[in-house]
Amino acid sequence: MAASFVTLFQWRLNFLLLQENEILLGVKDQIESLISQLDSVGSFTGDVGRILGRESCHGSWASELRGMLRQAEGFVDDFIIRAYGQPKKDRKNSIAEFGKELQNINSRVLEILNRRPRIETPPMLEEIQLFLRSNFVYDEEKETDLVSCMLNYIHLPYDLKLSLLFCYVFLGRYGGSKDGVVRVLVAAGLVQEKPGELMEDKAYENIDKLISLRMIEEVKNDWDHFKVSSRYFGLSLGVIKAEEFFISSAESTIISPMARHVSFHDADNTIPNTNSFLHSLFVSAKDGLSEASSDCLRNVLHNAKLLRVLDFKNTQLKSLPDEVGKLVHLRYLGVTHSKLNELPESISNLRNLQTLSAGLGTNLSCQMEC
Repeated sequence: MAASFVTLFQWRLNFLLLQENEILLGVKDQIESLISQLDSVGSFTGDVGRILGRESCHGSWASELRGMLRQAEGFVDDFIIRAYGQPKKDRKNSIAEFGKELQNINSRVLEILNRRPRIETPPMLEEIQLFLRSNFVYDEEKETDLVSCMLNYIHLPYDLKLSLLFCYVFLGRYGGSKDGVVRVLVAAGLVQEKPGELMEDKAYENIDKLISLRMIEEVKNDWDHFKVSSRYFGLSLGVIKAEEFFISSAESTIISPMARHVSFHDADNTIPNTNSFLHSLFVSAKDGLSEASSDCLRNVLHNAKLLRVLDFKNTQLKSLPDEVGKLVHLRYLGVTHSKLNELPESISNLRNLQTLSAGLGTNLSCQMEC
C-alpha cells in the first residue's frame, strides 16, 4: 500500500508544519519539497495493490518506498520526542541534523520513484475473487455481493477508506456514537488538516458520506448509534488482515514492527508487547482483561511513547498504571465499562489530551485539573 502510506506520511508532515512551525522553520523548504515530490506516487499505484497481492507484479519499488518511508516516519517521531525536551542550543543541533536527514530522504525518494512503472493496471475481477476466496467461505451468491462491495471500497477516496476501517475497529459489532468516531479519527491524525478548516468538520463529513453509501448504518432502536453495515463488516476485517497498517490480535500474538494502529479484540489471555512507534491501541475484552493481560499493560505503555489514541472497552480495569502520564502525545483516552474509581495523578501531564471518555459502567472521579 505504497500510495496510502505515502498519503499518511504527507499528512503527518503537513500537520507538523502547522503545529510546530517555530521549531521547523529552518527545515520548512526541505519538508515542502518532500511533500511535493511524493504527490506523484498516488497516480502510479493504489493501496489495493498490496491487498490483492499484486505488489510483486509491479516491481519492488513500491515495497522499497514503503519501507524507506516507515524508517523516515520513525526518524520524524524520534526527532519530535527529542526536540520537546531539549534546551535551545541542543534543539538547534537536532534541527540541523533533521534537515540533513530530510535531504537524504528526498534523494532516496527521487531515486526510487525513477524506477517506478509508468502504467498502473486496474484491479481485475479474478484478483478480487482470489482475495475474497482466501478470506471467506465460498458462496456464489454472497461472493457476487462481496465483489460489488470490494469494488466500492477500492474506488473510495483514501480518507474514506481510513474512516471505514477505523469505524470497524472502534465501533466493533455493537456500534457507538458518531461523535465518538469523530474524536478518535481526529486524535489519531487520520483526517487531513488544512489551514482554516476544522478537522472535526471534515471527519463528520467523511462519516456522513459513508452513511450515504450504506457502508455505515444506524443501529435500530438506538438513537445516534452507528456501526459498520453487515455487508462491509467482514470485508473490513479481510482488508485489515491484508495490511500491516492495522492488525487484529484475534489470531496472532505477533505484532508487526511496521504497525501503527493496533486492535486487540477479546484480549482474554495476554496483550503482546508492541512496537515503540505505535499511534493507536484499541483493547476490548468480552469478559474483562485477564490478570496476565493487566500485567502486560504497564510494559506496553512504557514502550509506546507515541500513542495518540488509547481505548479500552469492557476491560474491567481497576486501575491505570502511572505510565499513562508519560504518553505526552495522547489525545484520546477511553476507559468505558471499567472499574476505575480514579485516574493516576500523572494524567495531569497529558497536555495534548482532547478527550477523556469514561462513558457508562465506571465510577470514575477525575483528579485532573482542566
